[in-house]
Amino acid sequence: MADCQPCRYGWSVHHDPVSCWQRTRTEEALIARIREVAPLLLFARAVLDAVVGDL
Repeated sequence: MADCQPCRYGWSVHHDPVSCWQRTRTEEALIARIREVAPLLLFARAVLDAVVGDL
């Protein structure tokens, strides 16, 4: 039995490869956005820590 490449799910009657591939692309897009925003969030956290430390 062959497995689905994106999810490693064995091909069966209930497996829909199209929705699986769409879900995988959506997850990859979300991961890319998180990687873009993560440095900004860390910088904002450092700034807020500095502001709170000055109070």
